[in-house]
Amino acid sequence: MKVFTSEGIEKQENADVLVELEGIQTGLRSITNEQQEATREHKIANLHLGILNDQHIEEPP
Repeated sequence: MKVFTSEGIEKQENADVLVELEGIQTGLRSITNEQQEATREHKIANLHLGILNDQHIEEPP
């Protein structure tokens, strides 16, 4: 027969919260990585647009 003390229950609840926080932290790292990748892709796209715009600028006579 298991006996649960309030201290044991509190320790388990704390452990459960830590596991949940670790999961949240992992999720946030994943989102941050995705945002960084999207930012890199956006910068590359802007560079390409800048090059295309430069190629299509007509010089005044």
